[in-house]
Amino acid sequence: MLDQSQSCPSCRANKYNNPQLKLMVNVCGHSLCENCVEVLFARGSGLCVQCKTPIRKANFRYQLFEDPLVQKEVELRKKILTDFNKREDDFDSLEEYDLYLEKIEEIVFNLMNDVDVDETKRYIEQYKKENKDIIKRNRLRPVGYFWLHGAMLLCC
Repeated sequence: MLDQSQSCPSCRANKYNNPQLKLMVNVCGHSLCENCVEVLFARGSGLCVQCKTPIRKANFRYQLFEDPLVQKEVELRKKILTDFNKREDDFDSLEEYDLYLEKIEEIVFNLMNDVDVDETKRYIEQYKKENKDIIKRNRLRPVGYFWLHGAMLLCC
């Protein structure tokens, strides 16, 4: 049976009948094929076909993963980690750093699962205000990479 995540919910095109089908995912985690994005969002914005969330054409990204929710989580983590960019050496103890990492996971979980969204967004804004100097400094710090099992990974 064909996985629903590999088909367009608007036109019903699927990768079985059209192997060249390119799916795109929007900020709410729902997919559309490239053609439907062009047609439905010709004016630049509209509503998600599935959840009716207001979205813009510019917010669609090519779907890299079979599950569009994985794509949504990856994008969300990138966004969160641009501000929650403290590193282990920014903390006095490993325990403090672990609590910080747990808080990041809680934020991602809340936003992915629509749990306490307003409270979570307020926390993020407060964090950004209180840590603006550290955030700016860490954005300027060099980032290292290392190889593990043939994949390049981001490091401190």
